[in-house]
Amino acid sequence: CLRTLISLLDSPELSTRRRAIEALRSTTSQQFGYNHETVGEANRSAIEQWLDWVNQTGLAADLRLPVRVDDAPVGRLLLANNKLQRLREMDDSGEEVWSQNNMKNVWSCRGFADGHRVITTTTNPRAVIEYDAEGKETWKKSDLPGTPFSAVRLANGHILVACNNKKVYEFRRDETVARTIELPGIPHWVSRLENGNTLVALTGSGATPGEVREIDPLGKTVWQIATFRNPVSVQRLANGNTLVADGSTRLIQEFDANKKVLWVHRWQGNQRLNCVKRIPGGKTLVVDEEGLAEIDLRGRVTRQTQEAGIRCLDQF
Repeated sequence: CLRTLISLLDSPELSTRRRAIEALRSTTSQQFGYNHETVGEANRSAIEQWLDWVNQTGLAADLRLPVRVDDAPVGRLLLANNKLQRLREMDDSGEEVWSQNNMKNVWSCRGFADGHRVITTTTNPRAVIEYDAEGKETWKKSDLPGTPFSAVRLANGHILVACNNKKVYEFRRDETVARTIELPGIPHWVSRLENGNTLVALTGSGATPGEVREIDPLGKTVWQIATFRNPVSVQRLANGNTLVADGSTRLIQEFDANKKVLWVHRWQGNQRLNCVKRIPGGKTLVVDEEGLAEIDLRGRVTRQTQEAGIRCLDQF
């Protein structure tokens, strides 16, 4: 099936190329810099890399099944810079493919395989906004009950929003509330897991520590770690572990299901962490007030960009 999907990367039909690369990336977690929006020689090297990988290791590789194209990586990097008031998206080569100016106080940004992006703005307006692949606004919720710190679009099209009033809301497309989760602290990051549970990072206050909680659909906390000061992002990895970044202590830690620390890195930058994400291949993207860096599992910086004002990122 892998060789058949690779052959479709040369299809004259844009939709066929897109679905083929989504299936390949979703099942294998490999990248190779393919861009479905172009055809011909521009992608020749990437297609040859796919074929080499299949011939050398791919036929014996463990595939991620069933195929999930909704969250298949497409090789895009989304960055929000509050100093420049700019949201921009780049492809594998670092070329800018989309941007939006006059973006004030963006707190979080998420990208999706269909090219859509969801952002939160904390002032003027205090809103959650979804843009399509062309940059057109397709959904907006501005009369929120609290300041939105994090938002993500769900598989059913609903928008999950974490607000500073200690609640997470799930909004339908008609902006009505489908579900509300009440929390003991302010959620700075939220995501919906494949098992239907909700993963949140709660900031600490005074003597109350920050924590990470996994909450089931009935509102029960089924997994919890409370050893942080200010967890700014949390990510459930494909291996079932959980990656947590503490903005105040600058600690990045990976926990297993039994809460054992399997990997830890103390960020040596001078500024607090804003956002952290583990990407395919095992490297980790780190954002602080001074810029963006990529570190490997030994903690070595393999790529770094100095750019003041980056608030958040997403690679998808």
